[in-house]
Amino acid sequence: MTPYLIIYSCKSSVSKFKEVDALIKEFAWDDRWMYHLNNTWIIKSEMTADEIGRKLDLAASAHDDFLVIEIADNYACWLPQRALDFLRDYIFD
Repeated sequence: MTPYLIIYSCKSSVSKFKEVDALIKEFAWDDRWMYHLNNTWIIKSEMTADEIGRKLDLAASAHDDFLVIEIADNYACWLPQRALDFLRDYIFD
């Protein structure tokens, strides 16, 4: 399983955002996803970044932007403790 950072900027409708949001959650292995910051997901997935990106491209509107990038257990963040615990226990375990 690989951890990814996905940033999605929805410039279309709210319904499109909800559709992409649900799709990203489906990509997450064993329900390992976190959405704490606006338009930013951290997931753990069996898929490659390219596979995730291609599926998002099919679901997103032509005006939407997104980034899918593999992340490593080398980070600094200023989030609530529950978010830090989730990262440690479910993303970088």
